[in-house]
Amino acid sequence: MEQVRARGTRGLDRLRLAVAGTAAWDTLVDQPSDIEETVALIAPAAEWEAFPRSYRIAKRVLDIVVASLGLVLLAPLMLVIAAMIRLDSPGPAIFRQERIGQGGRRFQILKFRTMVNGCDLLRDGPHKRPDDARVTRVGRLLRRTSLDELPQLINVLRGEMSLVGPRPELPEIVDAHYEPWQYRRFLVPQGITGWWQVTGRGKKLMYEHTEDDLYYIENASFRFDLLILAKTVVAVLRREGAF
Repeated sequence: MEQVRARGTRGLDRLRLAVAGTAAWDTLVDQPSDIEETVALIAPAAEWEAFPRSYRIAKRVLDIVVASLGLVLLAPLMLVIAAMIRLDSPGPAIFRQERIGQGGRRFQILKFRTMVNGCDLLRDGPHKRPDDARVTRVGRLLRRTSLDELPQLINVLRGEMSLVGPRPELPEIVDAHYEPWQYRRFLVPQGITGWWQVTGRGKKLMYEHTEDDLYYIENASFRFDLLILAKTVVAVLRREGAF
């Protein structure tokens, strides 16, 4: 693993140097363009297609199989959760929000609602924090157990997300905070879980984990995806960084 980590670090340096010092760098910094156009320039789809075809197929097959089985087996639990949310506070059971997916494409992410209806996520601090008064009673339980993420299996089945990959980011955070080299996180499918979730879960804003995301991209493989899924199960059971 240390050898892999070293390769990932060197790869990150190469990714930065590939963008820094180009005319595109200054243009993107001075004149921010559409997110999808920026991703197409910095992380073109051809780079994802250059990953081994066997890996891309195996990853998608795993996504479809696990998401399908999960939705069928967990349907009764999800109905109970939806009812609990509706009884606990006014508003819909499902929370929808626009996020940035692979290639810079926008989509609606699905989660069980854990906050008072009508409020929005924090933009100026960690995406989760233990003293957030907007979180409902049922919402706190869902967050501690990560059950609020279950509806994203629908996003996975639709092909908008993968089980493993960088977390899909908010468009306004990309516009406000991303440097050109960070756009490379959108090279691969965005995931329900990823490398930074099992190494620093919930402690920082998502865009501050970009180096972890690029480390994942540099070392992406089916075996690495399975390792991350296994570590995610452990992290969820231990409730590491969950509140």
